This record gives sequence, structure tokens and C-alpha cells, in this order.
Amino acid sequence: MAASYDGTRARIGRRRRNEARLSQSGGTPGSTLDPHELVTFTCECGRVRCTDSVEMVASDFATIAHAGGFALVAPNHAANSETIIARSTGGYLLISPSSVAPGRMEL
Repeated sequence: MAASYDGTRARIGRRRRNEARLSQSGGTPGSTLDPHELVTFTCECGRVRCTDSVEMVASDFATIAHAGGFALVAPNHAANSETIIARSTGGYLLISPSSVAPGRMEL
């Protein structure tokens, strides 16, 4: 149970860092970068020591963050059988973690 709690805390911390990175990029009003520029975000998987990153267009991440209930992860980090794939591309996976109500979203 402790590992699951630590993984959830890690995921929440990474999401907060990614949202801070989004505010520095072109994904939010008042930012100085192009909203269509690729931004490097931290993998939001539940692995406590994960340091992987994924690239995504800033405005797409803003859509995901606003929708809630999804995590942005590296392609090989969604092996958990409780994970539901919501959207997949070559560079990242969008998952619905087991601790959140399952759902699907198209950008």
C-alpha cells in the first residue's frame, strides 16, 4: 500500500511541475512562447524514481490538464494492468490512472 501512495504522490508532484512548465510556455495566456511549440514535460507515471520526459505541444497539454483525470506518461510506462489508455501517439501515452475514474478523450 505504501508503494501505491508514494507513486500517487510522485504523479501529483510531476503534474504540478508540468503545469508550472506550461505556464512558462505558450500554453497559457500571457506566456511568451508559441503555443504550438514542443515542450518537454516530465513523465507522470507512478514510478517513484522516474526521470523520463516526453515532448508535447504546449496547447495540447493545457487541454489535458484542464480535462483532469489523465496522466501523461512515456510509452513504456503504462504496463500496469489497471491503466486504461486514453490516447496514444509515438511520443507519449495519455492514461487514466486506476485511482481516477476511467475515461477517454480526443484532442
